Parts: sequence; C-alpha cells; structure tokens
Amino acid sequence: MTVAFDLRPLQIGHQFRGIGICQQNILKRLQKNTQHVKHWELVFYVYKDKPLPSILESYTLPYRVIEVTEILSSHNRFKLVRYPERLFASWRRTNAIDRLPEIKKIDIFVQFDFLLGVPSHPHIKKILLKYDIIPLVLENFYLPTFGQVRNRTKSIRLALKAHKHRLKYLWLLRKALQRSDEILAISEHTKRDLVHYLKADEKKIKVLYLGADDTTLEAADETEEEKRFWCIDWRLVHSQKRYISFSLADKPYILYIGGADIRRRIQDLVLAYNLLRSRGVDCKLLLAGFDFQDLETVPNEEVREAILYSSYSDGIHLLGFVDSRQKALLYQYATAFVFPTQYEGFGLPILEAMEHGCPVICYNNSSLKEVGGSAALYAESPENIAEILKKLTSTPDFREEVVQAGYKQVKKFSWQKTSSQFITLINNV
Repeated sequence: MTVAFDLRPLQIGHQFRGIGICQQNILKRLQKNTQHVKHWELVFYVYKDKPLPSILESYTLPYRVIEVTEILSSHNRFKLVRYPERLFASWRRTNAIDRLPEIKKIDIFVQFDFLLGVPSHPHIKKILLKYDIIPLVLENFYLPTFGQVRNRTKSIRLALKAHKHRLKYLWLLRKALQRSDEILAISEHTKRDLVHYLKADEKKIKVLYLGADDTTLEAADETEEEKRFWCIDWRLVHSQKRYISFSLADKPYILYIGGADIRRRIQDLVLAYNLLRSRGVDCKLLLAGFDFQDLETVPNEEVREAILYSSYSDGIHLLGFVDSRQKALLYQYATAFVFPTQYEGFGLPILEAMEHGCPVICYNNSSLKEVGGSAALYAESPENIAEILKKLTSTPDFREEVVQAGYKQVKKFSWQKTSSQFITLINNV
C-alpha cells in the first residue's frame, strides 16, 4: 500500500506552527509503530529547490522522496504582461496537485494543508487534516467581504483584492473538503464549525485530538546560567536597543507564548497585568513568540499601544522566539500561563503548560474547554484574569491543586495516541 504525505507545508513556514507541529509529531510516531505500518510504502512530496524538512534527517522508516517544482509568480516589470502571468500562475498552483509526479500510483494521499490541494483522482483515497476555519469564523478580521473592506477603507481596489482572497480561500477549502474521503478535525468544535459554516458531510468527519509535547526537564538540574534569558529593553527601542538579562527565579512572572494576531487578545492580558500590579502584586509579564522580538515587530497596533502605555512597562519583557527547551523552562517557573485567545481550533499551548506544571488561565470559548477540561481556570474578562492571578500568587495550596489537576488532564492527550488512531484509520481505509 503506497501512502503519500505532502511535506511541502514544512518548507513554507508551517514547521513551527500548528500544522507543522502536528505533521512532524505524527510522522515521528510512525517509527514507533513499525508493526502496524510494515506494509506501507512511504512517499514524501517536497519542493525541489527548498531545503528538505529536518524530520527526514533522522527518519528510520524506508521512504521515497518525490520532488516538485514550485510554481512562482512573474516579476515582469510590464504590467500588461505581469498581471496575466500572475493569474495563470495562480491557476496552475490551484490545479497542480493533480499533476504531481507519480500521483496515479498512490493508494492513499494525506494532506495537512488544504491550500496545497487534494487530488481529484477517484482511485486515490484522500485524507485531509483540518485544524480550524478561523478566517471564516472571524471573517471581519481575516476574511472580510467586499462591502466590509469598502466601508472601512473607502478603497475599491482594496475591496476587490479582499474579495478575490475570500473567494479563493472558500473555493480551495470547499474543493478540498469535497474531494476528501476522510476529514480529520482536531476537535469536536472544529467538526461542528465545518458542518455549520461549510455544510461539510458530517459522516466523513472524524475527530483526531492532538497530543502534548514530550519535552520534559527537571528544574532542579538547571544551572543558574540556563535560567537566564536575554531580551530587548523595548523602552529604548527608538534610541538604542539595549539587551538585558534576567533570571527566571528572580520574582514571580506571568507567561504568554504565541502570536500577537487580533484573536489572541494580548491587550486583555496587559490590562490584567496592570490591574494585578495596581493591587500590590510584584511580578513580571513575559511575552514570548516570534511576534515579540521587540515592540516594532508586534503586528497588532492595539497590543503595541497597550504595552507602550502600560504604567508598569518596566515589568513587561519581550522574549521573541524561544526553542522547545527554553519554552519548557519558562513554563516550569511561571506563576501561570495566560491564554486570552478568542478562538482556537484546539489549543496546544494549554497542554504544553499543564505538562510542565504551569497553571492555565483562558477564556471559555471554541475548543478550549475540550482541551483544558476542569483543570484550566476560565476567565470572563481582564478583571477576572487579574483576580485569578492574585489568588494563584497568594494561595500556594490552590496553585498546587491546579497544577496536579493539569497533570491529570494532560494524560488524556498524547502524540502516541494521536498517531495510533491515525494509523488505524489509514489501515481501515
């Protein structure tokens, strides 16, 4: 049985995002289930002129790599030539999936990113993993209509551009859902959204929960140097960038790791931190993630202003990107991990925090209750977040109860379990 995985998402920036994390963890666990995949012939599709995904460097199962040439848009300086060429390149990209090399020899095709397409060949069994439809659920932010953009910007050109983007997203998504024989949603909430917003065939959709990161560290074994982090003192960002370091054990700190896009509501966290400090709690706020390299790289103006004008800005530190080991250390020493997101397809950071003994505070929406269960602390507003944080800092016994509940909750999720369910599904197909 020939099973093909499209690894191109790992070459176009998804390797550190939910899509890539899920894909890499499932592929890693295939190596621990050799008895159940021994009759598979693994095929990986990759882009020809991009570095191979790092997961293949130490892969132990036998596999074949099939290289694909990336279709690029024209950079012709003549508009009359450039625009038709870009349109043709876009059309070729959306239909290139059916012209992949050796595609007709594939028995099962697994796609992790619907934007790269799902083959139409009827003899191939197609499996699509779907994480969320955030752009459609929060369309005002991510997928505005022509009228919404027109009213907001008064620009017909921008409105037409947004309308084209919306039509392309919906067309590719509906086509991928329609062509797939099995759709794996990462939560019950995502499954309901697919049925509600896109009228997807509920019989084709199965729920495949994700797992928790396996990274474990003993805090007691870390040296003092390993407990130190370097970050930008962003208050001097307009004059000079001065780097400062601090120890994670210096004083209590509140932690956030992730992006700074609109739905994450980081401004709510900054407001909660301001309230907490105003009530006499001495602590720091650490913001980690690629968007938080310094104040200039934060893509959300509302978040930038919230940080810039905070009365307690001296306690807010932007750490930028952190690797898995640094992330584990941050979780271990944090008073709490606050995840004030407005919508998630799953919510992996909740499990990561719980696995490392860090209490989790989040809003009760989308799939977060499925993941956090009764172990997470659910807030309704920034004021409520501040109240919970104060209780965690002032009541060690309460915090310990939350930590222990988190350890129990995280055991319900594992990448090994996810991979085993995935293997079973493919073998049944």
